[in-house]
Amino acid sequence: KTICASFTNAFGVGFMSWSPDGQVLACPGEERVYLWTVATGERTVLEGHHAVVTAALFNHQGDLLASTSWDGTTRLWDPKLVSALVSLPGGWAENGFDPSGRRLAFGLSSHESGICEVSAARECRRLGRTAAVWAGAFSADGRVLATASSDGVRLWQVHLNRLLAHLPMAEARSVMWHPNGTNLVAAGWPGIELWPIEISTNATEVHLGPVR
Repeated sequence: KTICASFTNAFGVGFMSWSPDGQVLACPGEERVYLWTVATGERTVLEGHHAVVTAALFNHQGDLLASTSWDGTTRLWDPKLVSALVSLPGGWAENGFDPSGRRLAFGLSSHESGICEVSAARECRRLGRTAAVWAGAFSADGRVLATASSDGVRLWQVHLNRLLAHLPMAEARSVMWHPNGTNLVAAGWPGIELWPIEISTNATEVHLGPVR
């Protein structure tokens, strides 16, 4: 079974890029970059260029986005906060981020190129849009953050800002990790619930047992 989805830009689409977790597609169009959350159809817009944006590229961590435009600039964005960080002269080269995601190759003209050291503001990050959040707790190793909100508990992969799981619970007001590290406890309107939990070695997956 093949499922297709699309949206239309009035002036076409330039070079696109997937976020590392495959959830968001950055689509240049007109003087903007559209961030399209494909699963929900939600779109947010990055505005600031003064001519058609020709390309957009996520770094390997997904916490920076570079865009280049016919206005002769490269802009760096925080895709989670949907905000501009800096504007540079010139355009970035194809596959411009190095493997660390902290250096960007760019060109000022056909005869000049350079490297820009970049760093995302990781001390303050937005993990995603949720219902009202009441509490949060990191796992003992800091790899996973559990948050309690009015529609349940969410587990986030910290280093990639990625949602790992959503545990439905009416008005979850608090959440904590059991000292043994293999159980998660949440309290809300239904009472107190305990989930057995196992986190994979690289924190890319969580496995949950039946609620108790």
